[in-house]
Amino acid sequence: MRNSAPLPDGIGPIFGMAEARAAGVTAKRLRSADLARPFHGVRRVSLPPTPDGDDPYEQQRRDRVQRAREYAPLLRSAHFFSHETAAAVHGAPLPLIVDEHGVPLGRHDLGPHVSVLGHGPIPRTRGIVRHRAQQTTTSITNVQGMPVSSPASTWVSLGALPLAHLVALGDYFCRRWRPGVGRRTVGRPPLASREQLRLAVAAGRRPGGANLRAALSFIREDSWSP
Repeated sequence: MRNSAPLPDGIGPIFGMAEARAAGVTAKRLRSADLARPFHGVRRVSLPPTPDGDDPYEQQRRDRVQRAREYAPLLRSAHFFSHETAAAVHGAPLPLIVDEHGVPLGRHDLGPHVSVLGHGPIPRTRGIVRHRAQQTTTSITNVQGMPVSSPASTWVSLGALPLAHLVALGDYFCRRWRPGVGRRTVGRPPLASREQLRLAVAAGRRPGGANLRAALSFIREDSWSP
């Protein structure tokens, strides 16, 4: 079997077709079997399968992040990742999503949450979860080169989750990475403060507001386990 022609320098492992065409990649090359099609208009260099990890929660978090990376070439101005996708990019603990047989959902079943800030057009790509956000209640930051809702904005967007999960997420975002047995990345600054979470809740009405207010009183800065 003939090897496919190498992609031009500057084209990463995940890229939009418009970017590739501008770099001189032919339509035939974009149809090559070594390029996966995670979303319409995106190509990804096919990689050998990697074994799943022992922790299904961490595996599902990594799968969410990978789906965000695969969609990222399609993001437009005022688009950003939010909700569970943003939480995963921030490294936060999320409840495990399983199918009707109790099997954790894999990467292709975890559509990335994409939000639009303000009144811009909603993306129509298949396989994503769409939202609209308001500038008065949402702030955006950049993580791993991707625009995502800030930790506080991410937390308040997940008010529909059960109370225990909201507390676990809040504990993670407000964690002060102090020394201790088995503790990692000692000295890392917290991603948010309890006051920032409180202000985010007070910024405007949102689903799960009562749940979020209840969770605030349980959140601690030195909890290390969901």
